[in-house]
Amino acid sequence: MDPEIVDLLTPFKGMGEACGYDACPIIREGKINVHIVPHTHAELGYSKTFYDHFTGRKCKINMKRIFDATISELWAKETRKFTLSGSELPYFFYWWARRDGTVRRMVYQLLRQGRLILVGGSWGMPDEGSTSYQSIIDSYTYTLRKINRTFLNCGRPLVAWQADTFGHSREYASLVAQMGFDGMFINPISFDDELVRMGQVALEFLWRGSDDLGEKFCYVNEKSYRTGADIHLEYSSPNCYLKAVHNSKPVLKTKQDDFFPFTYDKYSVMSGMFTSRPDLKFFIREGNIYLQAAKQLQVLASLENQDKLLEDFMWIMGVMQDHNIISGALREYGKGYYMKKLDDMIQRSMSLFESAFNKLQNTTRTIKYNRCPFNISSCPFTDSSSFHILIYNPLAWTVSVPVRIPVVREKYTVRDNTGKTMKAYLTRVSQHVLKIPLRNTTTDHELLFIAQNIPPLGFRSYYIQKESNVRKRSIIKKLNKNPQKKYYIGQTAEAYNKTYFEDVSYEDTESDKISHPKFVFTTKNDNFSNSGGGVDFATIKNVVVDNNDVVTPRFSQKTKSTTDTSIFEDTTTDNDISTTDIQMTEGVNEESSTMSINLQNQEVSTTTTATIMDDDDDDNVVGKPSEDSYYYVESNDTFIENKYIKIHLDNFKKVSNISLSNGINTSLDIQYFYYVSDDPKKLHQEKHPPGVYIFRPMDLTPVPVIDVIDTRVFKTDLVQEIHSKYSEYASFVLRLYQDNPVVEVDWTLGPVPEDDELGKEVFIRYTTDLGNDGVFYTDANGRQTIKRIRNMRPTYQPYHLNKITGNFYPVTSKIYIEDKKQNVRFSIFNDRSQGGASLIDGALDIMVQRRIFTDDAGVQTIINDTVNGQGVIIRGTHYLYLSKADYKPYRVFEKKLAKEIELRPLVLVSNSYVKYDDWFSLRNEFRGLNNKLPIGVHILGLQEWNDGTILIRLENFLEKSDIVRSGVKFVVLKDLLHNIYIDKVKETTLAGNMWLSDWLPLQWEKNGSFVRNFNEFYGSDKEEFSEDTGLKAMDVDLNNGVKLTPQQIRTFVVWYTKVKP
Repeated sequence: MDPEIVDLLTPFKGMGEACGYDACPIIREGKINVHIVPHTHAELGYSKTFYDHFTGRKCKINMKRIFDATISELWAKETRKFTLSGSELPYFFYWWARRDGTVRRMVYQLLRQGRLILVGGSWGMPDEGSTSYQSIIDSYTYTLRKINRTFLNCGRPLVAWQADTFGHSREYASLVAQMGFDGMFINPISFDDELVRMGQVALEFLWRGSDDLGEKFCYVNEKSYRTGADIHLEYSSPNCYLKAVHNSKPVLKTKQDDFFPFTYDKYSVMSGMFTSRPDLKFFIREGNIYLQAAKQLQVLASLENQDKLLEDFMWIMGVMQDHNIISGALREYGKGYYMKKLDDMIQRSMSLFESAFNKLQNTTRTIKYNRCPFNISSCPFTDSSSFHILIYNPLAWTVSVPVRIPVVREKYTVRDNTGKTMKAYLTRVSQHVLKIPLRNTTTDHELLFIAQNIPPLGFRSYYIQKESNVRKRSIIKKLNKNPQKKYYIGQTAEAYNKTYFEDVSYEDTESDKISHPKFVFTTKNDNFSNSGGGVDFATIKNVVVDNNDVVTPRFSQKTKSTTDTSIFEDTTTDNDISTTDIQMTEGVNEESSTMSINLQNQEVSTTTTATIMDDDDDDNVVGKPSEDSYYYVESNDTFIENKYIKIHLDNFKKVSNISLSNGINTSLDIQYFYYVSDDPKKLHQEKHPPGVYIFRPMDLTPVPVIDVIDTRVFKTDLVQEIHSKYSEYASFVLRLYQDNPVVEVDWTLGPVPEDDELGKEVFIRYTTDLGNDGVFYTDANGRQTIKRIRNMRPTYQPYHLNKITGNFYPVTSKIYIEDKKQNVRFSIFNDRSQGGASLIDGALDIMVQRRIFTDDAGVQTIINDTVNGQGVIIRGTHYLYLSKADYKPYRVFEKKLAKEIELRPLVLVSNSYVKYDDWFSLRNEFRGLNNKLPIGVHILGLQEWNDGTILIRLENFLEKSDIVRSGVKFVVLKDLLHNIYIDKVKETTLAGNMWLSDWLPLQWEKNGSFVRNFNEFYGSDKEEFSEDTGLKAMDVDLNNGVKLTPQQIRTFVVWYTKVKP
């Protein structure tokens, strides 16, 4: 920074100038000191866009004029003070970049005199329910770095400021504490919680955001409960109010849970915003993957001249976390504006990806790479006779992932980086997906293969080519004389409940032992009804120790001869399955993926269907596909299976049961429902109407979406699928990949009907016969786990709790239930933020779409989005995982799985014609990490920093409840990264804006101890207490490694030497 500007930002102490706490007013003893805090609150979303709000175009708000007037008024009288929060900072820096030297000098003086105060430090005011912790950290890192560079120490925010977010997260509290803030101001909280706190004089409290880390700090609700006659008024700031509270040495009440869901009044719960505008929420998650990959590749490929691109990328991703954007609380026009901005930014970043990959691949010519909208099964670059793809893995361990490439009905060959031909299969695209508007393609098939062990922070390329001998297309003909039926059922909840909600008896076949010899079916009947029984499990002495340190028994499978003439006969249900010994894998790979798939055993149970393939002239029966078969077959089986899982259909062709090879067996029903949204105006009631925030059903009984049951089963050697259609607007594809213990539910919904003029809140209910006694668990911002109990709050008795909406909580990555008696855990992972609940025992409800016609905000933020005049079609994925509840390695598996879903590998397609020999000469595999990291360790951040340094952020993402021993991990940094030798590191606070050794947190008195673990304490009589540890600066030994305790995140500035390859 220019030395002259440094002088202008340094307080002249001889003239009485000071900033920060030194600028606070003198407290008058014996009086009630009232701190007057003038501040503004800007919206980034809501009714207008960023540019509209800044210029005043199309609205009364004009942020440019507000800043001009504020600086002028502050300059006019030296006793005046003003506070800017994070919600204004995007506008403020946009304004700052367009001001001349005179105005800038005025701002410098106001800052060094402590009269213009910055609080918050985020880029916008992040929502606390729908945001991922990684994006929250990135938002603060970007903003605080910008403040440091522009205004030095007098600009540093001392307190966090969340004064307009509807609900407050425990994980958010933990994160801002680790960033070095001395306190946080929050508003609003639920009306009944606030009344209780006012009575207890507890609007100021000590909040511990993480039981594993033990950090805590003071939180202040904006409202005051003090009154009196002898009052002293003073212009002040949030910093100074916090200091005054601290100096008064209060004994504060404690808190360890969160403030979700926010209840505005006895009729209005703001749990709808967890789901509103699911396409926007998904796209923001997608943007984060591209941003993390771009920052990593700038470092790994030593790219220059990318700072402006990444600055703009971080700008828009920070804005997208704002409480009125990611929550969906903006007009459709505003949503389109911000999605277009993010889409343009991702497209701009493709130049960075191309530069990085071309450099790392050692190309002699420029190869272009493109992204494709795979979520709608479309790609304009895969219709050529040959092309290649590149898969980049942004995680710190190897990941195996199914790759689905939209293609025409042709036969393709896939080769990996060594030239080896991959097992590849043609699968069909769901009919519902084909109806998605703007697909702009005629492809109705996908080429499927498994990309195995993609290197950490690295990539692998695959070459894909059409076979040139003869064009073939797949015609599926069922040979069953009795074609599958479509079952039509009237949409009445009563009829549905009678048919499908009968209690299913559960016979516990679980064994406490993990070691079993073999898995054998002792029954020949594979048609399962709602009874949930019919399978007898033998013991298994051998188990599979997979590459994730997880022990999982697996099914024994053997394929019948492919020349068996029974394939031309009617379907039979008498399938004898031979016993096969299960072989132990060799060792445990600490860095491998939870979704690892081994293709060495490609055996699949027989199906009595045939695939008929023809060329352009005539049909030629080629029989049932063998192991080497390329085309899928349509099966009349009433089940799908892999070596871990078997899923059964009932007589109505609905999913009815899931059984695991380790003996776990439960009923399973997957059903769409919707609540009719309330409409107080039509009903002549005085209530806030539902809208983007408020979720309120007109009737507490949900309506099942079940106009028709149209189910088809498709199988290949790699994946088996159940395609279920319940109406013209609701369907799903349920998938089991070979060697994968996770069930994939690919759901498609829309357009949600509007012809009855009733708003609809659509959710999927996953019903099992497990008993969870009203207890379920959700994640907090994709990180720690929080216990929920139906119809309860941990610290107060809710007033007039709505039994539906009051039990929906934000689910950023995972929700699960446990049956303690049967020792079974049922988890669901999602690909975007959604609202989730367990309204009945054994069931998990996940809200997937909201289409309603009322407005709770009064600014026309109605969630009735359309494309070409029709309601939108939303496609998403849920991942189901059934396991033993008390087996800790399964919990580690779940933690890794959540990361692999949130930061899934990027698949880029090249449209540059490259001959195979030329492609093969490239470096088609790259590994960004030199050494394996311990299980549970994640590189949360990697980016270029200041003056030739890089910022690296390490995380131990395991919780203490996940591990058997201490869970402490050590990471050796010295030669961790490709072509980088680390010379020196220095630790910072979480957001990278302050040396950790310089941070001296305020100490507070509390009226008791924190319980050791909130989840164990809540709803039980267990009371174990623990002392707080907090953050401590520790020296880093580059030779012996960085120590990471469970849930700990450590951030370092790194000085390094570039190593030549």
